[in-house]
Amino acid sequence: MSVAEDRDGLPVLPVSDPGPPERGDAARHRALLLDAARRLVDEHGAEAVTTDDIAAAAGVGKGTLFRRFG
Repeated sequence: MSVAEDRDGLPVLPVSDPGPPERGDAARHRALLLDAARRLVDEHGAEAVTTDDIAAAAGVGKGTLFRRFG
């Protein structure tokens, strides 16, 4: 497999595919999770807030939190 080069002969990395656009429910869940996290951290401090707390406050499952934020 050959490597593409620019006009100066330097290797050029291929442009990665950004993937499909985010679905509407995914964007909504992301916003719900961020709002819940901000609210809980403001109320209780970051050390006291768990992923379970954030997911429950957002009304989504913990798996959704990890799918959105890793």
